[in-house]
Amino acid sequence: MRNSYHETHISAQQTPQKKRTRLYEKNEHAPRPQNSEPSSQDGQIPTHPRLTFPKKSRLLKAKEFEVFSHKKSFAGAYILLTCSSSLSTGPKLGLAVSKKFGKAHERNRFKRITREAFRLLQQDLPFLSYLIKPLNSAKKASTALIQQDLASLLARKKEKA
Repeated sequence: MRNSYHETHISAQQTPQKKRTRLYEKNEHAPRPQNSEPSSQDGQIPTHPRLTFPKKSRLLKAKEFEVFSHKKSFAGAYILLTCSSSLSTGPKLGLAVSKKFGKAHERNRFKRITREAFRLLQQDLPFLSYLIKPLNSAKKASTALIQQDLASLLARKKEKA
């Protein structure tokens, strides 16, 4: 015999529903002004443009990476930077992190940190394609250290050009 739930076990009396109470605040339903910006913590709106890293700013195909084979590289403390001319509308980033660098979580961490550093620096960069490879010292580097290293390599590249 199987145990099934049958409606004979339901009470015929219904429990009275509780009255919903809600405390309304003043101007809760007031419409927001149309040209209003979200307020920041300081009360000031940031003046810098929105920094994004869209798909068009990335090198994704193997053919796009081939142009870096005979280019000059700049080595820093944590990364190796190679630049190539690009006919795009903005700077492009390519990352090449081999399995020799470490396990997947280490490679992903480096790529995430490098993308963030590039995103913050991209508005000051010339319209080139950039290939970044990690050095072994980059495994334990912080975002700030990689960003400083990338900025110094880009400055060196500008001096040489």
